[in-house]
Amino acid sequence: MAGNLLKIDRVTEGDTVTLRCIGELDVVHADQLMLAAEDALGSGGRSLWVDASGVGFVDSSGLRAIVQACERCSEAGGSATVVVASGSPLLRLLKLSGMENRLPVMVVQPEPEPSDASAGNAGFFGT
Repeated sequence: MAGNLLKIDRVTEGDTVTLRCIGELDVVHADQLMLAAEDALGSGGRSLWVDASGVGFVDSSGLRAIVQACERCSEAGGSATVVVASGSPLLRLLKLSGMENRLPVMVVQPEPEPSDASAGNAGFFGT
């Protein structure tokens, strides 16, 4: 992700589109999410999942992009869900702004960080 601190992977299953966001969702990158959501809705997506469980930083512009993506999906007659990691900055922002009660939010446990042993470095020290 050098130079671009937000990666958005798109997965389509039928009329359900999942946008998996990884990185920073801020003023610089918020338009990326909006463009991806518009593209998803324009290509027949009726159910939009914004998986922001991989977002480590979010500012008000990122929150606005999530809210607008959900609103546009609803306006198009579809449904939207925001997936957020427990304890994440985004969940905190959703709670502080009151958006947690206005948007369909699914809270998931964050994926564990790979340990040195799982990365193939087991036994590196002391050998």
